[in-house]
Amino acid sequence: MKSSYAVLLSGSLLAFTAMSAQADELPMRKAGLWEVKVKLSVPGVPKLSERPETGTRYCVTEASEKERMEQAKKTDDKCSKNEIKKVTTGYTLEAVCQSEDGGTSTYHGTYTGDLHSAYTFKQLQQVRGGSMGDMDVYATEEHKWINATCPADMK
Repeated sequence: MKSSYAVLLSGSLLAFTAMSAQADELPMRKAGLWEVKVKLSVPGVPKLSERPETGTRYCVTEASEKERMEQAKKTDDKCSKNEIKKVTTGYTLEAVCQSEDGGTSTYHGTYTGDLHSAYTFKQLQQVRGGSMGDMDVYATEEHKWINATCPADMK
């Protein structure tokens, strides 16, 4: 069970980058083709304690960024805290959210870089309670802008 939960967490990392910002908000990313490399670690879960780095490419459009910004303004009723703050090195993220199974996830993250051509997002997600039990998930995402043109199958 824990391994399937951690796999789902890795898929949610990209979605989490669009969390709401109460104090500040992340700037819009440059439109075009981006690449992300993700390193995930879940200590105490042998199959996931040190996963190999994975990567993918994704397309950012002005419309998708506007949608991300609008989603960021909506209040998530499952999160008692959900903040992004501008700091000298980039942005910090702090959130506390309830899962559907009664557990709590606490997020601590930092964004460094310019978010227009390359940035790194480091996150610790602490899961407590619920059907999956307790675990800490460490993730590092490295995002890099490739070029202004997205392949037709990614638009």
